[in-house]
Amino acid sequence: MSTIISADTQAILDQISRMHMFYADNWYHLLVFLAIAATLIGAVIPILLNYWQNRQFRSAEEAAGKHNDAALKAMQAALTEQATKQSADLMLALDTKMAKVKENLQTELAKQLQSLKADVSKQTFRCEAISFGIQAHMREEQQNWIVAIDSAINSATSFHKADDFYNFEVSFNTIMRCLQHPRITVADLSGPRTIEDKLTRLAQLLQADNPDGRYSRKLEELAQAIHTIKNPPPAAAPQ
Repeated sequence: MSTIISADTQAILDQISRMHMFYADNWYHLLVFLAIAATLIGAVIPILLNYWQNRQFRSAEEAAGKHNDAALKAMQAALTEQATKQSADLMLALDTKMAKVKENLQTELAKQLQSLKADVSKQTFRCEAISFGIQAHMREEQQNWIVAIDSAINSATSFHKADDFYNFEVSFNTIMRCLQHPRITVADLSGPRTIEDKLTRLAQLLQADNPDGRYSRKLEELAQAIHTIKNPPPAAAPQ
């Protein structure tokens, strides 16, 4: 009986020992597996997480880059459009300003040119008037009254066109002196030099430029002189 019990006990102990060894061995392998797994997980997960994060970051960066590129292109297009418009507006304003300056310059140049032409014309008339005045003075001294009157009329007309009132009076006084000479007759007025026609044209010229009455007295004197020539006083009866 003791032997049987001992054999059974030994068998149980062996069974327990084998089970213990099995569990111990499996537990050891489990621990090793878990350690390896933990090591792998501890090493791989950060790598995978880092990879995933990097990929997410790259994706976000690419998306942001695309968005930024689109925004940058839109901004560049807007700036280009704005710059083009501003440039066009500036060019239009510059063209308008230049056209205005050109117009003002042309207007001022035309005025100056017109003034210069007027001055040249006056100087030309003045030179002509001086020349005729010298002739009138010489003919008056020679008592060639008709030629003197003719030259003096030309001189007075040219001085008037030159706006030289002072010298106009000198030539006009020469005309009056010669017209009042006793030897001047109606025949002289209507002779080859057509003195009366020239005196009429001179009177018309003065009348057209007489708004202030400057020439009124001279016109009266001229008309009176012509009237006296055409209507001389009767000759005195011989004694």
